[in-house]
Amino acid sequence: MSVRGYAIVALSVLLSLVFCCAGLCKLTSLFGEEALDLMKKGSVEYSKFLFNILPPDVFRVLIGVSEVLGAIALHIKPLNVFSNIGLLMTMAGAVSFHVGMADGKFPVPAVLAGLLAARLVLVLSAPKPKGH
Repeated sequence: MSVRGYAIVALSVLLSLVFCCAGLCKLTSLFGEEALDLMKKGSVEYSKFLFNILPPDVFRVLIGVSEVLGAIALHIKPLNVFSNIGLLMTMAGAVSFHVGMADGKFPVPAVLAGLLAARLVLVLSAPKPKGH
């Protein structure tokens, strides 16, 4: 396997673990009630239009499900580019959310977005097998 292949596998495993943990925390409220209340409050303040359509709890569950499914799909060959793009869009929303809440001390979404972008570049720039 090439260095690029090892880099893709390493990034995939790291990102899968992070997104599975993050998604499961959102789905099971492992953050604790205080963090969950803060998330609900910030969500409602940041995006009143969206939450007039979709309550914060439903939105939290949808994000959690998309993170877990995206993490799994990173390892499914036909879906890995689409899941990478979907998770990248989720992280763009997370960066926007944290900037909107003036919570610039929390760089995790931006770091994850960078790692996802790096993985996407590695996957898309991989040479195609001969004969295809």
